[in-house]
Amino acid sequence: MRRRVLGLGRALPLLSFLLFVAEPARAEQADPLVRTAARELANEGMNAFEAGDYEGALDRFQRAHTLFAAPSLSVMEARCLVRLGRWVEALDRYEATQRTPLEPNAPAAYRRAVADAEKESEALRARLPRLTITVASSGTKPAPFEVHLDGRALPEALVGVALPVDPGRHELVLRAERRAPVRRAITVEEGRHESIALEPGPRLPEAETSDAAPLRERLGWIAIGAGGLAFTTGIVTGARA
Repeated sequence: MRRRVLGLGRALPLLSFLLFVAEPARAEQADPLVRTAARELANEGMNAFEAGDYEGALDRFQRAHTLFAAPSLSVMEARCLVRLGRWVEALDRYEATQRTPLEPNAPAAYRRAVADAEKESEALRARLPRLTITVASSGTKPAPFEVHLDGRALPEALVGVALPVDPGRHELVLRAERRAPVRRAITVEEGRHESIALEPGPRLPEAETSDAAPLRERLGWIAIGAGGLAFTTGIVTGARA
């Protein structure tokens, strides 16, 4: 896949007149200054990409794409995200590229970008790790809880199902009503499906919870201080996807 990516990259400066003939994302930007700047940003992005500076390349491609919504730019955003290990975002950008409406007379570079996005997204989807998070409950009426994955609250609908995640280490925090918060970490490798079971922490003394609002009324918390976290054991299983 890398050779295909670099091959398109070397052609980008030569095809820049094709990449930006479409209508810009906003009509007020259709002036020579913006068009020239967009071409320069795309070329800078490709130079950074081929030099291995994927953060810099992503920044330039994103800036250019805000000026001209060309699939040849969004597919390069996806390729940068793949190199940065941000695979979930990359898959989203690939799929957005595939949804780009093409006119009958669309440039060949646009059609090639859409076709490449379809092939590369399928290959990436097969490599994408999955993580299933479950929460153990005690009693017949489970207490309200929140699960955070890498600092972001998960909708309850995503608990107990296989989530696509980036490869590498992930931090989880479970907060249940009237229970001490629990933090866990798990590393998920490429192409694997891991499962982790979280158990609520020890019950808090009544004095610590009597003045606190119910958890369901405090949605939106993002981070928990390390001093207030309890560590528990859990169940982690791994299997090839």
